[in-house]
Parts: sequence; structure tokens; C-alpha cells
Amino acid sequence: MEALINGGCHTPNLRRCENFGQAQFSPKRNSASARIRQNGGMSAEQEERDRLRAALMAFYEQGRRDGTIRSVRAWVNASKIGYNTLNDLIQGKKNKRLEDETYFALALGASELLGRTVTVAELQGVGRAANDEISESDRKLLIELRAIGDVDEVERRDLEDLIRKRAQAARARLKPDS
Repeated sequence: MEALINGGCHTPNLRRCENFGQAQFSPKRNSASARIRQNGGMSAEQEERDRLRAALMAFYEQGRRDGTIRSVRAWVNASKIGYNTLNDLIQGKKNKRLEDETYFALALGASELLGRTVTVAELQGVGRAANDEISESDRKLLIELRAIGDVDEVERRDLEDLIRKRAQAARARLKPDS
């Protein structure tokens, strides 16, 4: 009571201050007020963490299917980050948000493994759509065509003509009757 008379409590820990009853005030955030009612009680921060984790998982799974990312260990070694930094997130052991520097390192490591530029936005699922990208098999065909053209330009033109004719025939065959 003397603290009230002398100008109040000036302790940094308000929970122990005589001025405030614990039932009336607590500096701890009320978890109910931090939740958004429209999404079943999940906080916006938690939703963002889940979205980022899902995007990173989708990128990793796509790399596994393509055979370009063999394992989590291969990716973290190429990225020069700690194994559990990524593994715990991939395995769902921890629901944490990665730092921007970690995403940058993962993008560099993925670029090294995939042989193409990978952006942080792509890892976070905010890049361009997957159908805008060239497939791995198409990329290999273009590399082969370029290699042939470097040796024999006439052979390259012949192959290009053959591919165009086959593509036209396939489009005509697959084209629905109007």
C-alpha cells in the first residue's frame, strides 16, 4: 500500500507490482486475443509458418522425385547449414520459421544441386508458377540439341525440322474434333 502512496510501483516486473492484481492485469499476452476467429483459433503467424513449411516441403519433394535432391543431408551440405536446421522442419519435429539468411543459403545449395538458379521466393512458394518452368527432360533435350549444333550445324537443323514435324503431327492427332 505504501507503494501507491509514494508514486506507485516502478518495478519492471509488473506481475509482482503491488499496484496490479494478477486477476486484473498480466503483461503476458492473452492467447485467446492472439488468435483469429476465422481460422479456427490459429494465429496468423502460425498460418504463415505452416505455409512456408508446406512450400519448402513441396520444393524438397519435387527435388526428390526429379532425383536432383538426393536427401536432406545432401541439401544442407550444399547449403553449408546445420543438418537439424532443415531436417527438423522437414520431419515436422519443430514448427519454426527459418531466418532469411537460412533461406538464402538453402537457395544457393539448391541452385548447386539442381544446376539452375533457385530463388528464395521459389522456396517460400511465392515465385512463378511451376508450369512456367521448363521440365527437366526438355532441358536435357535442349542441351543435347545445342551440343549437336556446336559440332554439326546441318545435323542440328535436320533434327529441329524433324522435331517440328513430329510436334505438328502430335498436335493434329491430339487436337479435338471441332
